[in-house]
Parts: sequence; structure tokens; C-alpha cells
Amino acid sequence: YGKRYFKITLVEYVFFSGGFDSTAFLLECLFVKKVETTPIVVTDPDLDGKKFHWTGRECLVFEEDARKKVYKFVEQQNDSIKNLLKPEIKIDKVVLTEPMISTSKIAFDKGIFPRLYKQVHYFYQIMNDMGIKGNILGTRDDGTTQEVNKYADKEGYVDSSKLPDYLTFLGLFKVPYLHQSKEEILERAVKYGYDSILYHTWSCWFPSGGQPCGKCEMCNGRIIECKVEISKNFI
Repeated sequence: YGKRYFKITLVEYVFFSGGFDSTAFLLECLFVKKVETTPIVVTDPDLDGKKFHWTGRECLVFEEDARKKVYKFVEQQNDSIKNLLKPEIKIDKVVLTEPMISTSKIAFDKGIFPRLYKQVHYFYQIMNDMGIKGNILGTRDDGTTQEVNKYADKEGYVDSSKLPDYLTFLGLFKVPYLHQSKEEILERAVKYGYDSILYHTWSCWFPSGGQPCGKCEMCNGRIIECKVEISKNFI
């Protein structure tokens, strides 16, 4: 993938959708780890296979609303917490380059990924372009993280030396919730006082009439009520 020099920094870069997992980790960085944290928001429709075998998510407006509520929640905290949150980096377009394009086809043909290009491919491209390492979110029960689990340590860091050539890009990732369940994540949020905002996160891929569909993979994995409310006139 070419020799790159990555920034050594105390800032946590979090790919942030406004969903349960990414919100929980963003807030854990602020409330528990107490480190500067930069959210990266990717709105490119190709992120979820818009050009390929799937129609893509239809929930960007709901995710944006959830993120705004999270930022407002952080702004209401004391300076020692709210000052750690850095401005959001928003990326509307990601251009995949070689060798990511060719190696992703190998992984797809081997049945490792259900789609030719998944979110991790776009996230890698972003990190490679920016020269950073970032956190991607998923728990031990998620399909993609189960694949990553084969090559990661107990902290969720991926050891690229153990990866086959067509998966070495995963070496840029940390998956902090790789060995945890959503229930454990929620318990920690309750302990440190940021659980209330998790009810205002958004998980559904295919909302209907301003409400979660209750049928998609993300809805099935949801463990708490969703309290996001958006006017039908706004959708």
C-alpha cells in the first residue's frame, strides 16, 4: 500500500455516524479517556455500496440530527470535557485508489466481505490520504468485526503482520469495541453519566415515515429505544 508516515498524536479520530457504537466511543474518549477527539463524518453515498449490489442507507438526515444532539449534549458539559471535542471533519466524496480497488476484489471473491467495497475500504482510503490512524466501530457480535478479530489484540489494534496481502489495509484501524457487547458499552455509559444521549442516536438503515423500520440489521442489533424525532415535512 506504499510507505506512508503517520502523525503521532494524542488526538483520537473517530468515524462518527451518530449511531449507538460511534457515539458511545466518542463520549468515552471525552468523559473517560479525557483525550482530544475529532469526529470524522463520511456522507459519500458510495460508502454503503450505492453503485453496487445494495441501495445504500436512506438515513443520512436522521444521522445528522443525532450528531447535532450529541454535540449539543457535549457543549452542555464542563470545560474539561467539552473543550476536548474538536471540530467535525466532513467528507462528502472518497475516491478509492489502487491497490485498494484490486485487493478488495480479491477479498470479495474469497467471500470475506459481502460487497465488493465496504465502509472499511473507504475509511482506509481516508486515513491513508490524511496520514492518520482512526477508530472504527463495531462490537464482538458484528460480522465484519468477527473477521477483524482474527488479526487483532485484546485492545482492538490490528496487527498488519498477521494479515494476508489483500487485507493489510486493516492495519490502520483500531476497533475499540471489538471484544465488547453493546450491553457492556451501555453499562460503562451509565457509570460515567453519558447514557441518556445514547437514546437519541440513530441505527436504522431504512427509516419509514420518520421512524426506524424495525427490520434491518441495525434495528435488530439495537438494545435501547430510539428517541430521535424528525418532522415528516423535513424528510
